[in-house]
Amino acid sequence: MKKIYFLSLIFIALSVQSIKAQCPTPTGMVGVPLSLNGVCFINIQFAIANSNVSIYNASGYVAQGTANASGNVVIPYPCGSNPITSIVSVVTTPVFQSCNNSIISQPISLPIKLISFTATLTANKIVVLKWQTAWELNNDKYEIERSTDGINYTKLSTINSKGNSFDQQAYSFEDASFLVGTPAFYRLKQTDLDGKSSYSKIAYVNDKSSLTKDYTLFPNPLNGGNNTIQIKGIASNEVTYSNIHIADLTGRTISYKIIGANAIELNAATPSGVYILQVKDKTLKLIKN
Repeated sequence: MKKIYFLSLIFIALSVQSIKAQCPTPTGMVGVPLSLNGVCFINIQFAIANSNVSIYNASGYVAQGTANASGNVVIPYPCGSNPITSIVSVVTTPVFQSCNNSIISQPISLPIKLISFTATLTANKIVVLKWQTAWELNNDKYEIERSTDGINYTKLSTINSKGNSFDQQAYSFEDASFLVGTPAFYRLKQTDLDGKSSYSKIAYVNDKSSLTKDYTLFPNPLNGGNNTIQIKGIASNEVTYSNIHIADLTGRTISYKIIGANAIELNAATPSGVYILQVKDKTLKLIKN
């Protein structure tokens, strides 16, 4: 009996050493708990490639997921299970490996996921829509919608999400059915796996001549850190740096860049205030909150 007990101790000791030795990095895995609208996830890096990864709190097992070939995995879990205290990565084939060393950071509340959404009109009168996301969790699909009046929208197409990721993702869609001579409003409808959905800002395209000079800006005022302005009423080919000038109330020029068919974006450092936006020979007031 003593011999069996002694051998068991040796086996446990070797197992502990093996666990530490088989972690992909000397410090083990890194886990970052994240929350978004009452839903919690943990982003785990440096797990054993293609392993089963389990997370635990002080009461025991919480949830698990499968790491990819790079050792990364995003695991959703009930927010009531916080705080997550440990992570275990195990793979059984072709040989048994395991790792339980981990560093778990403080929980982080996620920012807005959509970085940009732009519409560009090509010389062939095709509208190219592009958007970028900072991260994607529990995301199912994007629906591209178009309107001629900015009120009533119809769906053009559906593009599936690229899956859970904390890397920037880029998407694009070409609207070859754009009606020449008719202004178009575009927006994205993003739907999660649980059915919840949200809409992007609106991108505007107009290839008509702006003979009426009836220009309007939207959104106006700019709120919530948004620096993108759509210019309605001007032809897309007339949205140029020579036709558009922005200044503050002291006359100081404010820099911007053209990011779409009828869209410009203020420098991110532009402070809140009232600005004068000159579109060709018409002066408009722009408010940034």
